[in-house]
Amino acid sequence: MKYIIGLDIGGTKIAAAIADESGKTLTTINTPTQAKKGGDEVSAQIVSIIGELLKSTRVNQKDLKNIVLGVPGQIAKSKGLIIIAPNIKGWENYPLQAKIQKHYPNVPIIIENDANCAAMGELYFGSEKEFKNIVFLTISTGVGGGIVVDKKLYSGANTMAGEIGHMPLNLTNDNDYKCGCGRFGCFEAYASGVNMAKRATKRITELGAAKDEYGKITLELAESNKSKISSIVLSQAAKQNDKFAIDIIKENAYYIGIGCVNIINVLDPEAIIIGGGVSNIGDLLFDEIRKTVKEHTSMVSEVKTEIIPATLGSDAGLLGTIAIGLSE
Repeated sequence: MKYIIGLDIGGTKIAAAIADESGKTLTTINTPTQAKKGGDEVSAQIVSIIGELLKSTRVNQKDLKNIVLGVPGQIAKSKGLIIIAPNIKGWENYPLQAKIQKHYPNVPIIIENDANCAAMGELYFGSEKEFKNIVFLTISTGVGGGIVVDKKLYSGANTMAGEIGHMPLNLTNDNDYKCGCGRFGCFEAYASGVNMAKRATKRITELGAAKDEYGKITLELAESNKSKISSIVLSQAAKQNDKFAIDIIKENAYYIGIGCVNIINVLDPEAIIIGGGVSNIGDLLFDEIRKTVKEHTSMVSEVKTEIIPATLGSDAGLLGTIAIGLSE
C-alpha cells in the first residue's frame, strides 16, 4: 500500500492530511502558518508536519507515493520554485521543492497552485456527477481558477494556465476597474467580492441617504458605515428583499457570466464549478450567471456546460492535493 501526503499552505493556516491509494484520509493536521517569520520557517513547519503525519499513522516514508504541496501564489512547477506568494514573507523565487526534497530524497515532491488544487478537489471529491473536463473558479477577495482536461490539470506551456482572474473583460483606464495586478479591466476587477463591495459603496454614497428605501437595509446591516459593506452584507440584504443589494449582486453575476462565456467559447468544458465566498450568495447569483451565459454564448443550442456551485468549501484545497497525488 502506498500513501499520499498533501498540504494546503495558506497565509494564515496549513491544513495537512495523509491518505491511502483509495483516497481515504487517515489523519489530518491544522496549524497556524508562521508566515511572518519567513519562508524558511514555513518550510521547517512543512517538514515537521510531514513527520507528525508519518509518526501518528506509523507509515514509513518509503511507502509514500508522493508529497503534494498546494501553495498560495505563482509557481514555476518544472523548477519547483515559488515565484511569489504575497502572504508568506520571503517566498520570492523560493526553491520550496528542493527544501523539502532534502528531507525526503526518495519521495517525489510536487508543488501546485492552490486554485489548481481546489479544482482537482472538486473534481475528485466534490461533484455528484463524474466530469472529466472542468474549469474551477474561486471568487472571493480575488478571482482564481484551475483548468482540468481529461481529469488532469492543464498548466500550459509556461505553467500559467488558469490565471482566469486576469483575463481582460474590458479595455479601460477607469480606476473603478483597476486590478490588484496593476492593470485595468481584468475579470477580477469586475467580479471579485471586494470589487462588488466597492461598487456598492460608491453607488450608495452617490445616492446619499437611502432614497425611497433603496439601499436602506444594506446600510442598516452595515451599521450605517459604508466601509462595512461587503459581499456578505449584500447577500444578507438581498435575502431581505433589498432591491439595491439585489441589483448589485445581479450586476456582479452578469460579469461572472461574461467571464464564463469566454471560458466556454475557448475551452467548452463540461462544467464550470464556482466556489469562494461570493458563491455563498446562492441561487440569486447562479440564476443570473446561467441567464447571462445562455444569452451570450455564440452557439446557444449547443452549449451544455453546467454552471454549478462548489461543494467542498475550505476543504477543497487539501482534498485537491490528495487528488493530485492520486492522479500522478
